[in-house]
Amino acid sequence: MVILHGLYGSSDNWISIAKKLEERFTVFIPDLRNHGQSPHTSTHTYQDMVDDLYRFFHDHHITKAIILVIVWVVSLR
Repeated sequence: MVILHGLYGSSDNWISIAKKLEERFTVFIPDLRNHGQSPHTSTHTYQDMVDDLYRFFHDHHITKAIILVIVWVVSLR
């Protein structure tokens, strides 16, 4: 299982939940680019993040995974 944090988040937000899930899954909680402990770079595009995740999956030999993502959507009218 790969848990991805949302905008302005970090993997630290998921540690307690990841510990519970580790009873049933191998859990990865990477920090996305320019968040938490990840490298900070001058670019931050969706394609950059896709490439980063591809590299993460490759480096960790992940060929199949459940991906958990929480997205907050706010509409102000």
